Amino acid sequence: MNATLELPQYPGQKFNATLVAMSGGINETSRSMQVELQADNSSGKLFGGAYCRVDFEIPGDPNMVRLPATALMPANRGSQVAVVGDNNKVQLKAIQIGRDLGDAVEVTAGLSPQDRVIDSPPETLQDGDTVRVAPATASSTATQAGTPAAPATR
Repeated sequence: MNATLELPQYPGQKFNATLVAMSGGINETSRSMQVELQADNSSGKLFGGAYCRVDFEIPGDPNMVRLPATALMPANRGSQVAVVGDNNKVQLKAIQIGRDLGDAVEVTAGLSPQDRVIDSPPETLQDGDTVRVAPATASSTATQAGTPAAPATR
């Protein structure tokens, strides 16, 4: 697993590292685990005992879709979302939610990363309705694989 180190004494500078070992034991008080990272230190800037921020590059599931919670539609039969299908027609799709992240949810079944999901759909939106897709804005995009959540107007 790859990681990036940032040290306060070198603002704006990042050092690449690789995870080489994990302790395997979790400290119950801090909920942390010791790890060993290996980094190129040919510049001599890294030294033992230094504090740093570490960002791990955790590989994700390429088929996992993350949506804003506002894209969910209330349904009596479970969770569903509205997607823009062929000819700008709405399709209501039943989905299975994995993790609820508060302002976003991970969808484990029912959607593909290519689906154009409608963010904040009106409650009156029905299967087969025709919609006009508005241009995406920074606040209306999903965070998974750059897949936009399409705001739509009828």
